[in-house]
Amino acid sequence: MREREAAQRITGAAELTPLTLQNIQARIRALRMWNWSNQMRGLWLQTGNMSEKAVGYTTIGGDLSGGYAPISNVPKTVVTAMIAHYQTKLGSKALADLLRA
Repeated sequence: MREREAAQRITGAAELTPLTLQNIQARIRALRMWNWSNQMRGLWLQTGNMSEKAVGYTTIGGDLSGGYAPISNVPKTVVTAMIAHYQTKLGSKALADLLRA
């Protein structure tokens, strides 16, 4: 795992804490998304919804990164209902997969 090795080099720690290991993926994903949105001259949208933020299911260096949060005040039940509605209208397999997640 390259992420683990990079974190160990940065911190100088032989063993990383569980919290560090838990957040490595989100931080790397955030860096990639910032780079991509800057390169494409786009706006990176945050993906965390109100329910996730309320229970702390988002990471500051990952899911909360972004330039705008269009669903930040929308409960997960409404997000799920919207996905189901558009899946029915569009027949998208990707949307159907989101409903099973």
